[in-house]
Amino acid sequence: MSKLRLTFERTKEAKYVAHLDMLRMFERSFRRAGINISYSEGFNPRPKMVFAMPMSVGLTSDNEYMDIEMGNMENIQKEALDKISKQLNMALPSGIRIKDICLSTARENIMQAVKLATYQIKIEIEDTASLDNPQYAKESILEIINKQEIMVMKKTKKGNKLVNIRPLIRRLDIEHIAEGYYLISAVVSAGAENNLRPDLLVMALTENTGLNIDICTIHRSGLYTETEKGRILDLCDMEQSLWTTC
Repeated sequence: MSKLRLTFERTKEAKYVAHLDMLRMFERSFRRAGINISYSEGFNPRPKMVFAMPMSVGLTSDNEYMDIEMGNMENIQKEALDKISKQLNMALPSGIRIKDICLSTARENIMQAVKLATYQIKIEIEDTASLDNPQYAKESILEIINKQEIMVMKKTKKGNKLVNIRPLIRRLDIEHIAEGYYLISAVVSAGAENNLRPDLLVMALTENTGLNIDICTIHRSGLYTETEKGRILDLCDMEQSLWTTC
């Protein structure tokens, strides 16, 4: 069996597609495109495709990743992968577009590889002090990053739990873009072990600054892995693939 890694984007036309619907949508699109992916065995066969990190409803994204298993494709040429990409894009609905496909040699499950995510979060702050002085809101938000603890209530499988999310915030910047509106750029821990949702981050900022913050849009701009030496890599850059461009 061979494994392909797909890079795709999700624009605002598809931002309300839930993860289970995304799985079904891709499965149907593979069929319409005439692309035969592998299925699990058993009474209820499932397509062998794994998303790097499921997206919450309402988010858009530049670079999402998915691994699929197919028959033996070790000697496939890049032109053939470009053809698969074109066929699949013709079958996919508006709002989802394949950007690249490469032959993957990674042994690690792609979900386990994700360690970091970057987000662009547009927010609205209606406080009078912030409207009169945009610098006040920026300083109030950036100030809490200097704290050793940023506590927020998080829902878990065992119920609500008060957690410190400060270790999960790797970088945080904020820019004033219009009256009452700001853009937060964040690099946060992501993946199966440590994951900070962007809405939870904004909730923590609201609770710790006292500002009245509303989320307008959330855009995930990238997913990354991290080596033992601290090197941060894009999930396609980590591939020992046939093509250096992937």
